[in-house]
Amino acid sequence: MEGIKIVSKNEDWDIEPFERIYSKIRKANYTNEWIWKIPVKSVDRKKVISELPEEFALC
Repeated sequence: MEGIKIVSKNEDWDIEPFERIYSKIRKANYTNEWIWKIPVKSVDRKKVISELPEEFALC
């Protein structure tokens, strides 16, 4: 939330919508989890794709 406060101040945005959503997320006890794919090696075995979450991985 500190990052949002800084950006809101720098961009002169109203912080209230962010605070409202933040409090709803906290009340819901939301956990942000990412599912990562098994590392994929390239044909020449020089590169491994493992830094991207599954929905963004390009193979």
